[in-house]
Amino acid sequence: MTGRTCNIPKQQYFTASLDFLLYEAEYANRSPNCQVVIREPYRDNRQDSWTGVGFMKAPEGSSIEFDIDDIKTTALYDPVVRYEPLQNLDWDDAEMRIIRMKPIDATSLCSETRPEDDIKPFSLPMEKRSIVVGPAICLEAGEKYKIIIDFKKSQYNQDTPTASVLIDSIVLLPRADSIPWFSGSSPAEQKRREYQDNCEYALYSLNSQNVPEMCQKYYTSIGAYIFNGAQSCQCDPTGSISKLCKEYGGICTCKQNVVGRRCDSCSPGTYGFGPEGCKGCDCDSIGALDNFCNVTTGQCKCRANTYGRECNQCRTGFWNFPNCQRCDCNGHADICDSKSGTCISCRDYTESYACDRCIDGFYGDPRLNADIPCRPCPCPGIAGTNHSFADTCTLDPTRDVVCHCKEGYAGARCDVCVDNYFGNPEVPGGSCRPCECNDKIDLLRPGNCDPHTGKCKQCLYETTGDHCERCRGGYFRNSPDEMCRECVCHVLGTNNTAGPCDPESGKCSCFPHVIGQECDQCEDYYWKIASGSGCEPCNCDPVGSVDLQCHRFYGQCKCKENFGGRQCNECKANYWGNPKANQCTSKFIPKVYNCIFLFLPFRV
Repeated sequence: MTGRTCNIPKQQYFTASLDFLLYEAEYANRSPNCQVVIREPYRDNRQDSWTGVGFMKAPEGSSIEFDIDDIKTTALYDPVVRYEPLQNLDWDDAEMRIIRMKPIDATSLCSETRPEDDIKPFSLPMEKRSIVVGPAICLEAGEKYKIIIDFKKSQYNQDTPTASVLIDSIVLLPRADSIPWFSGSSPAEQKRREYQDNCEYALYSLNSQNVPEMCQKYYTSIGAYIFNGAQSCQCDPTGSISKLCKEYGGICTCKQNVVGRRCDSCSPGTYGFGPEGCKGCDCDSIGALDNFCNVTTGQCKCRANTYGRECNQCRTGFWNFPNCQRCDCNGHADICDSKSGTCISCRDYTESYACDRCIDGFYGDPRLNADIPCRPCPCPGIAGTNHSFADTCTLDPTRDVVCHCKEGYAGARCDVCVDNYFGNPEVPGGSCRPCECNDKIDLLRPGNCDPHTGKCKQCLYETTGDHCERCRGGYFRNSPDEMCRECVCHVLGTNNTAGPCDPESGKCSCFPHVIGQECDQCEDYYWKIASGSGCEPCNCDPVGSVDLQCHRFYGQCKCKENFGGRQCNECKANYWGNPKANQCTSKFIPKVYNCIFLFLPFRV
């Protein structure tokens, strides 16, 4: 303390308020049927009607036990109970008991206290918010005590199981009778009366209004006496704005949402004590039990099946906040989407919204009421091998497996090839391939190729071969890209017994000595294609013919002058001689003919 009259605390010190000996009911020991009720500070700047974090709800037959271990001055103290009623009736039957850990010092102020003085019946009027339990208690400095309040009956001689009351705290107020300067002289007695009449009552209730200015000097002096001088502010460096506190009461200036005389804790409904103060819990009004959360983590108290720091989502395994319901995943997943209910990470080869369908490549009925596990599709081998020819399969109403075969496969197990495909899919390593017919088949017709060998059986566009790769007999094409054209072969010059025309060039098979693409003419020096068996040699006589080539159809050779005959191996008409010796002449020997003229008569 400092000042001329030692009535001012030094900087960073304070004089304790007279209700400094305050013990919160919510932190006290209590019977199992009591319940802590936490209150969130008003958000409309109203003064709170409680201290600490709230109240202790005490029903009939309950008790609250307070530990007292901070008495610094032996004196008489008025125990004040601060409360809020929960019913429109007085609480008639309550009792306060003081338990002393040691016998009373025979030389102290408390030596005349009797055991019965430590048992104090009292009641709680419904129209009040605090009550002084008398007579005063004499407490010795440095000793430990227990103050126990028993809440017997709300109404005398009547059980009211639903009755309860909210207890905020008890306060030990030093009585003026124990203050030295309030006794021993008439002026002192006058001061005591002035204090009791004008100042003492204001300490009973939490939010006293219109306290006279003269009371402050009394409060400061009495506080310094009862608590042995000034106390250190000890403002929390994290939660307070400065190290200074109020000179009376020692209340530090707190950061946002920080409370406590020293600004060392978050106010109810906030968490995360730190340099910026505390953050609001913001607990979900539906999913959380209240708006109070863990002061460190901010975790709100969630209702059944809700989850999250703010209790604004369903807990694992549930969905549809706020009407959280268990995920319906047929036992094949543990979690689902919190909004849609779609199961997440289905197990046992299942999928879909409720894990009620086998994944592609598996079959079964994984629903709980069917419980047929998903197994690999046998089509005919299982998925993941080179012998599976279906991506999916299902169970039919008779619970037989039906494979949904890939293109080219058929059969209940996809072990046969469909029309226009061939292979041996029933054998491991086998497969079905499209018929290799060079696009020379009608895919709408069945049986275009052998289902095992792939040999084409219904070639179109005048083609033939195992793969319709060539023209059939009597047809040809010059390149694979062309259509087959019918061969044009001369009927007399073509030897049909020698086979069809060449399938690539279209060249016909000619009789001997017949030539041409179509076998339509004789070789040089040959003729008589009309014979139907080939051309014959001209055999033109080298002596009598101009050259050896004869007419290709008539066989007539070109004869020299005076020569004749087809082969020019004769003298021509009216010529004679030896044609082999090139001697054909036309020497004419005139002959004499005797003529007889007959004259016949003429008649008119």
